Amino acid sequence: MENKKEILLAPCTGKTVPLSAVPDEVFSGGLLGEGIGIEPADGKFYAPVDGIITSVTDSQHALTLMSANGTDLLLHIGVDTVRLAGEGFQLHVALGDRIQAGQPIADVDIDLIRSRGFSAICSLVVTEPEKIENTEYHPGDCTGGKDAIMSYHVLV
Repeated sequence: MENKKEILLAPCTGKTVPLSAVPDEVFSGGLLGEGIGIEPADGKFYAPVDGIITSVTDSQHALTLMSANGTDLLLHIGVDTVRLAGEGFQLHVALGDRIQAGQPIADVDIDLIRSRGFSAICSLVVTEPEKIENTEYHPGDCTGGKDAIMSYHVLV
């Protein structure tokens, strides 16, 4: 079995936290997969990896993508932000778009999210953790679209 190393870039500028620290039990409990949280410093969001957009929620707070190496990823912005019904979210990508790591994909009004009483924390999750191994996390401050925050080997 061949494996390839995949590196995920920070989807936003901020500070990484363990997924277990995300204030949503679906993420913190690992129910959707293995990943990392980022407390955003601003509202600019970037593609974490080369790939294709495989779904976008109507509320624009979450999207899934498949990396060039075949890894399914979920990018979820905020906690309970589905309740904003898209207010404060402006996506620059659509279903089926090819993306490159570091490419701008969304502008989000982080202040609006927080003013409505929601957490703005972003979760980046590998939704099929059985397809990866040797996961490494890169904690601390990160620059969106530039700094590696997580890496692993993809089982092919």
